[in-house]
Amino acid sequence: MRLDFLTHHDFMNRELSWMAFNERVLALSQDAGQPLLERANFLSITQSNFDEWYMVRMADLIRDIQAGDDKKDPAGMTPQQQMNAVRHAIRKQLRHQYQSYEALKVALSNVHLPILPVADLKAHDRAAVRRIFQQTIQPELTLKTMDATSLSEVSNGTINYVVGHTGDADWTTFALPATTPRFIRVPGPNSRFVTTTDVMTTYIADLATDLADKQVYQFRILQDMSMPILPKSTTDVVDAIQAEVNKRATAPAINLTVSAQMPAELKRHLQQVLGVDRLHVFKVKGPLAYDFVTELNDLLKQEDQAAEFAFLHYHPYRPHQVKALAGADIFDNIVAQDYLVHHPYDSYDAVLNFFQRAAHDDLVSEIGISIYRVSHDSPIVAALTQAAQEGKHVVALVEIKARFDEPNNLKLVDTLQAAGVTVFTSFPAMKVHAKMAYVVRDGRTIVHLGTGNYNDKTAHFYTDFGLFTADEHMAADVRRVFAYVTGQASQPQELADIRIAPNMLRATLIEQIDEMIVAADAGKRPEIWFKVNSISDQELIERLYIASQAGVHIHLLVRGIATAMPNLPNVSENIQIRSIVGRLLEHSRIYLFKRDKEDVTVYLASADAMPRNFDRRVELLFPIHDAALKHRIRKIFRQMWADRAQSFNKTRNGRYVRRKLQADSDPVPVQERLLIAAENEND
Repeated sequence: MRLDFLTHHDFMNRELSWMAFNERVLALSQDAGQPLLERANFLSITQSNFDEWYMVRMADLIRDIQAGDDKKDPAGMTPQQQMNAVRHAIRKQLRHQYQSYEALKVALSNVHLPILPVADLKAHDRAAVRRIFQQTIQPELTLKTMDATSLSEVSNGTINYVVGHTGDADWTTFALPATTPRFIRVPGPNSRFVTTTDVMTTYIADLATDLADKQVYQFRILQDMSMPILPKSTTDVVDAIQAEVNKRATAPAINLTVSAQMPAELKRHLQQVLGVDRLHVFKVKGPLAYDFVTELNDLLKQEDQAAEFAFLHYHPYRPHQVKALAGADIFDNIVAQDYLVHHPYDSYDAVLNFFQRAAHDDLVSEIGISIYRVSHDSPIVAALTQAAQEGKHVVALVEIKARFDEPNNLKLVDTLQAAGVTVFTSFPAMKVHAKMAYVVRDGRTIVHLGTGNYNDKTAHFYTDFGLFTADEHMAADVRRVFAYVTGQASQPQELADIRIAPNMLRATLIEQIDEMIVAADAGKRPEIWFKVNSISDQELIERLYIASQAGVHIHLLVRGIATAMPNLPNVSENIQIRSIVGRLLEHSRIYLFKRDKEDVTVYLASADAMPRNFDRRVELLFPIHDAALKHRIRKIFRQMWADRAQSFNKTRNGRYVRRKLQADSDPVPVQERLLIAAENEND
C-alpha cells in the first residue's frame, strides 16, 4: 500500500498531544469520584509535569525558533506554529488549574478543612497566625532592593515577591525558600488553614516598617534545564555531565508567571531584566504554581489527624507476595521456571530479594545491573555494596544522563566505586535506558528484565512488569548486551531472543506488523495490541496505518503522547486509541501481535514507540515464551482495554473523551480491581 496520500491532518503535534495528556490528569483533580486529597495530588502532578515539560521541551522549541528552523513536524507545523498553538493551550490549562483549585477549596471546606482568608479570622486567631509568621517564616526571608543583581539570583521554580507602589523608584524583593510551608494551620481545636502568601500580604509591614500599605505581587520563573547531547568524542562523561549540571543554576529564564494584579509596567520590567520573551510571560489568578497543595496532608499527619481524614485518600493496599520469589530458594525456583511480576500488584519485595539474596549467597560469584533511576536510599544499592564488600564481582552501568536525576546518579557512581563495585557510565551521545540485571550462581546466569526502573519508591505507584528467567538464550543475550553497554564489546548484530535499540527495535516491530498484514491478506483476523507511555515514531505509525487499511485491528493503550490519529477514513479506521490515568501511573510497555487465537507473540519492553527510544537509547525488547505468562499479560491488557471507569477515548479530531459507564459496566476502576485481586491472592 502507498502512503503518499497521507497529509499532516493524519498526525497530531507532539506538544499538543502532551498538553492533552496533562489535561487528562487535571480532569482527575476535578473528578468528584476521586478522594479529595488525591484530587489535590493530581493538581500538584499537573504542575510538576508542566514545569518539566516547559524546562525541556519548550526550551528546545525556543532554540529551534531562535535558530530560524522552519522544518515542519509530521502534523505540518513549523516550530513557530507549534509555539503559537501551545501558548493557547497553556493559557487554557492555567485557567483550568485555577478552577480546579477553587473547587478544591470549596470541597475541603465541606469536609471541615477550610482554607480561609486571613481577613475572615477572628482577632485572636489573626494574632496567633501572626505570631507563627513572625517566629517561623519571617526569619527565613531576606529582603533586597529589586535590581539586576537581585533578579539574577532568582532560583528556578521558587515563589518570589515584589513590594511597592506603582511609580515608586525602588521596589523590595524577596524569595520564599523552598522549605517554607505554604500553609499555616490556625491554632485551635478545628482544622483550619491560611496560605502563607495571604499571611505575608496581610502582615507585610512586619518585614519592614517602610513596606506598610504597599502592594505585594508574586512572580515565578522557569529556567532552561535541557541537557545537550554530548559529542561522541567526549572522553570523560562524568566531568562533562557535572559541568552541565553546574550550569543549571545560571541557566537563562524562559518562562515568567506573575500574579494577575501586577501592574503592566512592573511586569515589563521583570520580563526585560530577566530576559524572558514576552510570549512566555503569563498572568494568572490565584497561586502561581500548585505543587504546594499536597502540604495539607503533611499538616494533618503532624497533627495526628491522618487517620481521621483517611477517607480523603485511596484505601491502602497490600500487594501480592509471590512466595516462590520471597525466600532463600528464589534462584532455584527461577531456574525451574520463569516468573512474571506485575508491580505494584505484585510486591516489589521479589526484586529486592533477588539482589539481597545474591549479596549473601555463597554460590553467587557475580552480579550485574543497569541503573537509570533509583531511590536516594535504595536497598538495591545497599545490596550491591554489600556484595562487593563480601568479595563478589559486581558490575553496575549507571546512566548519569537520566533527566533531573543527574546529581543523584553522579553521587551514586562515587558510592558504588567506594564500595568496590566496577562502575561504567554509558555512552556520551546515547542513554542506556534498558532495565536489566543478572546474577551468576554456581556457574548459571539468572536474569531479571523489566519495563521500569530499579526504584523501590516509584514501584509502589508505577505499573511495570518484570521477568525472572534462567533461560540460557535470554541469559546469553543479556550478557552480550552488558558487554556492549560497558564498552567491552561492539554492539551485537545478532541476538537469540532479545532485541535492542538502536538498530533492532523499530525494525523488529515493523517486521511483526508486516506479518499481521500478510495474515490479514490471507483471510485471518489479526490484531495488534500496544500498551506504551507514548507513541510518536512516524515510521512505525505509518506502518500501523497500512496495517489498518489491510484490515488489522489495532488497539493502542497510550498513557501520554499519541501523535497517531484513530478512526480516520481510509487511513486508520481500524485503529482505536485509549488512555488510562488514575491512582497508579501506567508505565509498562507491551507489544502484542495476534495472528489467530493460538498464535500470539508477546514482547515486553523498556522502550516507548518514540524516535528517541528507537534511535538514541539502548533499550530492550524481550519476548515472553511461557504460555501461561503470555495468557496473563493478554488477560491484564483486555481488562484494561475494557475499563470504563478511568479511561479516555481519543477521537479522530485529537480530543480525548472520558468513556461513559454503561448499565452492565463495572464502576470500579480497573486499577482498583487489580489491586483487590492481588490482595486476595495473599489469602
